[in-house]
This record gives sequence, C-alpha cells and structure tokens, in this order.
Amino acid sequence: MERLDDLCVGGLKIYQDPEAFCFGTDAVLLSRFASRKRFQTAADLCCGSGVIPLLLSAFAPSAVLWGVDLSDRQVELAQKSVGYNGLESRVRIFRADVRAKNQFSPGQLDLVTANPPYQRVGSGLLPRKGQRAARTEETCTVFDVTETASFLLRSGGRLAVVYCPNRLADLLEACRRVQLEPKVLQLIYPAPDREPQLMLLEAVRQAKPGMRLSPPIFLNDGVSNLDRSME
Repeated sequence: MERLDDLCVGGLKIYQDPEAFCFGTDAVLLSRFASRKRFQTAADLCCGSGVIPLLLSAFAPSAVLWGVDLSDRQVELAQKSVGYNGLESRVRIFRADVRAKNQFSPGQLDLVTANPPYQRVGSGLLPRKGQRAARTEETCTVFDVTETASFLLRSGGRLAVVYCPNRLADLLEACRRVQLEPKVLQLIYPAPDREPQLMLLEAVRQAKPGMRLSPPIFLNDGVSNLDRSME
C-alpha cells in the first residue's frame, strides 16, 4: 500500500509505503542543514523514498541531485515522486549499493547527504522486516557511507549527516579515516530538559582541523527555533 503525502515545501509531494519506511523529522532537519550553503551537484546516500533530494530541489532550485538506495521498493517510490513533481531533468534516483563506490565517478560533487541506519546489527529491538534495512546496518554502515561520500566529493566538498548522538565517536572516526574533516556539529533536543535525540554533522573533504558547535535545536520550540538555529 502506498500513499501520497504533502511535503509542505514548494508544492512538493512524495509517495511513501508505511509498510516499508516513511521519513521523519531527521530527514527534514538534514535537508535544511545541508542547504545552508550553496551547491550545484549533490547526492543523497541511502535515500529511501527520496525525501531529501526532493526537499533539496526546492532549497536549491538550480542544483542537479541524485538519490541512491538498494531497495527496489524505495527506488520505485522515489522515481514515482520525481515524476509526479516534474523533476526528471534535475533529480535522478538510482538503485545501487552504497558500498560499491567504484560504480560512481569520483570527485565530482559539491555535497553528499546521508541519513544512514542508526542501529548496529544485533543491538536493540529488531525492526519490522520491511524497515530493517533502513534502521539497522545489515547492508550499510556509517563507515561505508563516509567512504563513498569521500570518493564522490571534490576537495572542499561537504558531507552532511544526521545520526544518533550515542554514535558520535563512530561517526567522527569514520569521517577522519577518509579525509573528511568534521567542521560543524549541531545537537537536536526534544526539549531543553531532555537529552539530545539526534545530531547533525558537516564534514569537509581535505579541510584543516577545527570543529564548531552550533546552537542546539529544541524541537518543542517549533519551526521558529529551527529557522533561527540553522542560520
């Protein structure tokens, strides 16, 4: 079963299958975070139903965008959404294994985004079968994502990732292994008196060391706080 949802940005709509995987707040946060700076070429790894390429198409109206995912079902939905929104000339969705980086051309992109699976295999509750690939590292780890991102990015190109705070050490290690220098970290809290539930990281290929901590985002403050925090 699939449904057509309104993205509430630029009149865009997206096809989703609740039995597979539907996007959440993390994808919206990542698209806003990644689009703070200009870019002309971008790829979203582990793109799912294509929400991030669709949102980036509104935030960067002249950019050329890719989406890459291993799931036949998610790629089908993403391609259908691209067609529905008339974005075929700017957005392309591919079925591909993120781990097989040599199927892509190196060093050509300004931006890579990723909302990789958060959960290690064998940890936590096992997600439903249709959502397992999106939630656990069965077919793609954070180390796979950073390796392919570094391969795709030009020198000075950016990787923007949304991830879970308890795996910050893994993410920083994965970036530095492949010449992606962490530059901006932003924590997302459900409320001021709660622990962070998400984080956003920007890393730049072949940049000098030095990371800045951006003001936190409190989701209970709504969109006004998000707009102010992303400036």
